[in-house]
Amino acid sequence: MRISRAVKGTDKVGGQLAECRELAERQGYEVVPGAIYEDDGISATSGKTRPGWEQLLTDVEAGQYDVLLAVEESRFHRGVGDQQRLVVACLGADVTWHTVRDGIVNPADAAGEFLATLRAAMARQEVRRKSERQASGIRAAREAGKLVGGGVRPFGYLKQKKDRTKAHPVEGPEVTWAYAHVVAGGSLGSVARRWNDRGIKTSRGNRWGARNVQQVLLRVNNCGRYSDGHGRIREGVVGGWDALVDVETWEAVHARLHDSTRRLVPLSDPVWLLSGIARCVCGETMRTGNIKTASGDHPTYRCNLTKVTGAPGRHTTARCRELDALVRDELVRAVRDAATSAVGNVADGSPARLQALLETRRGQIRARLVELGDDLADVAIPRAMTRDAIAKLTAEQDDVDTQLRDLRAQSAHAFLVADLHAKLWGRADGRVSLMDAADVTRVLGERFDALELRQRQELVKAFLWVTVLPGRTPDRLVVKRLADLQPGETPEVLSYP
Repeated sequence: MRISRAVKGTDKVGGQLAECRELAERQGYEVVPGAIYEDDGISATSGKTRPGWEQLLTDVEAGQYDVLLAVEESRFHRGVGDQQRLVVACLGADVTWHTVRDGIVNPADAAGEFLATLRAAMARQEVRRKSERQASGIRAAREAGKLVGGGVRPFGYLKQKKDRTKAHPVEGPEVTWAYAHVVAGGSLGSVARRWNDRGIKTSRGNRWGARNVQQVLLRVNNCGRYSDGHGRIREGVVGGWDALVDVETWEAVHARLHDSTRRLVPLSDPVWLLSGIARCVCGETMRTGNIKTASGDHPTYRCNLTKVTGAPGRHTTARCRELDALVRDELVRAVRDAATSAVGNVADGSPARLQALLETRRGQIRARLVELGDDLADVAIPRAMTRDAIAKLTAEQDDVDTQLRDLRAQSAHAFLVADLHAKLWGRADGRVSLMDAADVTRVLGERFDALELRQRQELVKAFLWVTVLPGRTPDRLVVKRLADLQPGETPEVLSYP
């Protein structure tokens, strides 16, 4: 026998088995021990393999039975294809079937084959109609702003089905924080680390990884809207459940996570603050690597040009920990001084909307550049025109990248100097004490250390210029504040002995 789907709390298989045994007793059939075929919970229309059904056909073809029993014919099949397989197997073994609802069917005669085929077609029609009714009901529910669908509980919402419109008291705020963190330049890996450290599990009870976090943040329902089926917001319909994030922030995160230049960095990747930021005396940026000594391995900044054979000029190195600590302290002092002079808060309010527009435009530019690259191989398109278009788009992309860097630096800067103005300038006499300044330096340092690495790097690039000179003395590590440059002076032209 076959069952289309399991119902929690209902023994449908047991009920059908009892009816079939009563039929066998009335008709005088001898039930073969163990000849009961069940596919509990596997629908005939799902396309999944049904072990019980396949074994039944095998045993029928082997000639083990004379009559097959079921509650109704649709328990055997729900389509003409499976019905024909059953007919062929029964014809070869001279088997009939007898159901509680539909009586005896002998596929060997014309009437039996006709009735079996007709019932299979009617069963298939009913399945299609049921599917159409369900689809129509889902569309109507969505138009009314109702939450539809089952499956695994969406992370950030309550577990009970009737309460899935309500935000989870712990997970909901964490999802909201994750959006703000990513918009401000934070990584998916840092979100995963935070949740793992706090003992927060996925909806399936597993640990978090960057890809799990990405799936959660790209879910359209989080902003109280429906998806259009392609991962974007469906316009014109507002959901009737708690939104964990506003639409503008969701769009900003969506644009950033769909940037084709991004890659998901494994949580264990070692990264240093000044990689790609610190400059060799030759003017080239520096990369990180390990230098082996008798005392062990030492992470070290090295000039990128040292990878080029025969690169002329002097090139320098610096220990990562030493230089990072120096730059960290100088940056904290630079931000403190800016706050002390009451000019440090450069970012009041959220730049989420502007960032969303910039991220979207950046993606459009990159997609167009790919198309233009293909056009260069097409002899029918003038190459000069294509090259001009590539040059213009590349320049625009550079401008967009600069604006995005500025926005990320502003977000991190705003976090650092939040409420410090009130602390510094809130005294009745309007003066700043040394005790206040020392306390501010400590707080700024703690906040800087709490930032995601990318945010710290953006702050360094916004405030400082770091150069490593030849030699072994501490003064070879030169850290300049960009705010101290003279009008018209640029850090690239600074010269050192």
